[in-house]
Amino acid sequence: MSAWLLARTARHEAPAEPRGIAQVRHEARKTLDDWQVGAVADAAELAISEMLTNALHYGHTEILALELSLDELWLCLSVADANPTPPYPCRPDEQAEGGRGVLLMAELADAWGFRATGVGKSVFAEFRTSPSPNQQGSSS
Repeated sequence: MSAWLLARTARHEAPAEPRGIAQVRHEARKTLDDWQVGAVADAAELAISEMLTNALHYGHTEILALELSLDELWLCLSVADANPTPPYPCRPDEQAEGGRGVLLMAELADAWGFRATGVGKSVFAEFRTSPSPNQQGSSS
């Protein structure tokens, strides 16, 4: 059995304040670069920023915490907060920003969603890091 089959994991935390977002995003980018996820890193970094911003503004949390995991096929990002209200993507009108970050994350990720936790929710985004089986061997 290949050692690669075991998932790599990382966790980054900072106080729930605007500079905490930058700190966690910077630490996460170092992790993504160390893991050599390639082109997925830029989209993941943007999704991380949006997920943390939502947790800061709406999550009723004191700590911004990002969990990352990587296996042979997927990079998974997860941010938990204390607000049980689920996020939803929407195209805001000219007067509002609400939902725009979630829409952006939903468009960047291959899959996304949320899970209820005992004290709120966990929002996740998943990015495919290798071609799907039906894409392997195809020439375009």
